[in-house]
Amino acid sequence: MSYASELTRGIIGADSVGTSSIVISLGYYSNFLNGADFNVLRFDVTAPTTNPVTTIPASFAPLVPMDTIAVDAHRYIHFSPDTIMSGPQGYVDGPFFMNNESFDMDSINIITYLNNKEIWMLTNSTMVAHPFHIHDIEFFVLDINGVPPPPQYSGLKDVILVKPNDTVRFVTQFTTFADDSVPYMYHCHLLHHEDDGMMGAFLVLDTTDTGINEIEMGGLIILYPNPSSGVFIVKSKEKINLIEIYNTLGEKIFSSEPQTKIYELDLRNKAKGIYFVKINLENNIVTQKIIIQ
Repeated sequence: MSYASELTRGIIGADSVGTSSIVISLGYYSNFLNGADFNVLRFDVTAPTTNPVTTIPASFAPLVPMDTIAVDAHRYIHFSPDTIMSGPQGYVDGPFFMNNESFDMDSINIITYLNNKEIWMLTNSTMVAHPFHIHDIEFFVLDINGVPPPPQYSGLKDVILVKPNDTVRFVTQFTTFADDSVPYMYHCHLLHHEDDGMMGAFLVLDTTDTGINEIEMGGLIILYPNPSSGVFIVKSKEKINLIEIYNTLGEKIFSSEPQTKIYELDLRNKAKGIYFVKINLENNIVTQKIIIQ
């Protein structure tokens, strides 16, 4: 057996003169589950139901594509290489950007609203294909390079392959879930691409929820508006001794000692995303999530 085949097996074997073997850990071959049998799923067979399904339908129920009337927003996602880090080879090997940005845990890239109908356009300026995947919703592909999609893309999707130099458009609606601080993700579905930063985050906000625009913090403080473009108003029943802002990694990014009961918190120089405000009053300490959009 050759050296290469032995190495593939995770072992360099003894040679003809009896040199001792060296065991090399190569992931799969060193995994104690490799080749093992174990139970994964149990089926419990019970009495048949009163109305069992005994025939296969001749056709599926019709699925009417979503129209593009009264669209609330258009989004543009551009795939491009990081040529500063990798040079021309970056067009093939990456890392890759979405809208000229790498993923940032502290940032919210898109804020949308419950029941918004939107058209997204994906353009690929790299030399490799990217399977684009989005969480929370499904979408109907409108066209690929201006041409209606082939039959396999005619139904609801949550992944679409965007080939080099292609432009894909789809329509979707955010109908199922909203949260003012928990984001969803969209990303390339190739693990090494998304792990290198080819990913973004979006929030779905419910504008009928009064708690979004004004937050009462323990009955002591009112903070508004939230979300904000970066300027928040803080009104307190007690003197505000200290305000600190932390990002989602727990790093302090802002500090001020207002010594007043009304304060304008200006964070317009900070990136979009979720933050935590900690306010020290004369006799109390309160905290709250805030969003810069």
